[in-house]
Amino acid sequence: MIIIIVFIIVFACVQLFPNMSLFKIECLLDYTHDYTSSVNDWLKDNSGAKNALLIIGGLMSDLVTLATLGMWTWKGKTWRLPLALVFVYVAKAITSALFKYRYPEGYLWENPGFYSLTTPYGASNDMHFTLHVCLLYVIF
Repeated sequence: MIIIIVFIIVFACVQLFPNMSLFKIECLLDYTHDYTSSVNDWLKDNSGAKNALLIIGGLMSDLVTLATLGMWTWKGKTWRLPLALVFVYVAKAITSALFKYRYPEGYLWENPGFYSLTTPYGASNDMHFTLHVCLLYVIF
């Protein structure tokens, strides 16, 4: 029961406390963003497809994370998984506090209108530390 309360508190903190910078920061040049600008333009024009992709990605991340936590609750014999998840959130908090980036032109990551436990939607300063990818990396 204590584990469930800790996970609820951690997930709630991720959603409640924004980790974005409120002042202008110069950005490094992102070649990948430049190469994929046509896809970005298409998603900007087709918000339904963009929101569908955001929702599907968030749901997949949530399902895998919750299934793994369920399996750990049922068969887990060590505290490695919960401790690893806590360390992931601590590492994200530290790196978000230390590294600030300006959003690239045409930044589209926004709330699609669907809640996710593991994917923080909206503006955040995590270009260098993508939480939902890190969670899936820890789980697998």
